[in-house]
Amino acid sequence: MIGQLVRFGIVGVANTLISLAVYQLLLFAGVWYLVAAPLGYMAGLLNGYVFNRSWTFKSQDSMRARMSYVVIQMGGAGLTSLLVFLFVDAGLNRTVAFAVATVPVVICTFAANRAWTFVDR
Repeated sequence: MIGQLVRFGIVGVANTLISLAVYQLLLFAGVWYLVAAPLGYMAGLLNGYVFNRSWTFKSQDSMRARMSYVVIQMGGAGLTSLLVFLFVDAGLNRTVAFAVATVPVVICTFAANRAWTFVDR
């Protein structure tokens, strides 16, 4: 499990960089931060599925896995938005709030994906 968590973390860093870049671009384009946050988060979704399925969990591709992944990631996007809102409301910079929000979201999505998405049935 430790190896999976490390690989998930590496994929997560790549996803976070992609997400943060999209989030920043959307903010620059004038998109409201509460819309930009989940869009930024979802930008790493495809990359995350491919690399977590094939490298992190070495799991088979299936419609069930794809659907589970999307549902878990959408939950992660919602949690990201909620945390960004709370952190900004508490006085954090919008970008810092987004970065801080990723930590608990990564932990939650790792546990959910390990338990439901990438378990070959």
